[in-house]
Order: sequence, then C-alpha cells, then structure tokens
Amino acid sequence: MQLLKEWKKNMTEKPIKKYYEKHLKTGKKYELEQDDCIKRDGKKLYRIRALAHFGEPADPNDPYPNLHKQMVHPEDLGGYIESEANLDQQGNSWVYDTSIVMGNARVQNNAVVSGNSVILDNAIIAGHAIVDGGCIVKGNAVVCGDSVVLDRSTIDDFCILDQSRSIRSNIPYPAQRKCVSWKQDMDCP
Repeated sequence: MQLLKEWKKNMTEKPIKKYYEKHLKTGKKYELEQDDCIKRDGKKLYRIRALAHFGEPADPNDPYPNLHKQMVHPEDLGGYIESEANLDQQGNSWVYDTSIVMGNARVQNNAVVSGNSVILDNAIIAGHAIVDGGCIVKGNAVVCGDSVVLDRSTIDDFCILDQSRSIRSNIPYPAQRKCVSWKQDMDCP
C-alpha cells in the first residue's frame, strides 16, 4: 500500500499511468508485448512489460546486492517468456534483461532470473532463488529457497537446490560448463 501512495504522489508521466491503470483493471502485474517477440527452438517468446510496482526494498545485509534488482515499476521491460504460465502474476518474481523462460518452466514466488539465463523444460525457480549470469536450468530441476545459481552454470535432470545453496561455475566460457545433477527429496515452496 505504501508503494501505491508513493507512486500516486510522484506520478507525473502519462505512459506509466496508462500501464498502472491496466494493472488495476486486470489485476495482472505484467503483460506480454505482442510486438516484441523472438523465436527460439521454433517457439515464439514474448517480452514482458510490468504493469505495476512490485519487488522488495534493498536489504543492506543482502549477500548478492547486485543480483536482487529489487523494484520493478510500471512500463519496465523484462525478459522473454513463451506464455503467462511461465511467470507467476503474483509475488515479486521477475525475468530481467534478455533472459528466457519457455516450455513448461515456471518462475514464481519471489524468484529472480537475470543475466541472459535460460529456464527450459519443466524447471521451476521459486522462493527467493536467483539465477543469473548466463545460466541454464532445464529438465525437471528445481531451484528454490534462497539458492543462487551463477556464472554460466547448468542445472539439469532431477536436481533440487533448496535452502541456501550456491552454485557457481569458475570455468571460463565457452569451456565445459559445470553441471549439477542429483536426486534428493526436499520440501520446496
């Protein structure tokens, strides 16, 4: 509610007002840009545009302050998704930059995908997870909790990253990427 009050107080640009009014009518936090799309693996992916203010204020104790992009504002452009099923309309989850989420993959809760990362197949990014730096998450992988995946790492198969796990590939691109794959039962949001 505080964000809405600040926005109304400082709102001076009509384009932003147009997007926020669309949010109020539809209840959605983003829309698919029909005129801004790309093709990948024969599928059409649409850029997302924010319709509302959402995100979390900067946390001074955040170990990854540059990765948590924090606030998203109406009219901000995000990455590319295949359909609305790929990105939750609730919570603070967001796909930044030119990152891609496609297939049955899903980003939800407060998760962040950025840095030209790609989420494919049936992968799920949830909780407060961060995927950044050209990473690939695919197969039936789940990245959740406070997990962080960085630096062109690949998460595949039935891998589940939960709690505060960090995966970072120190191998320079285009050398072999780090692949984490294991099967483990864990509760995940």
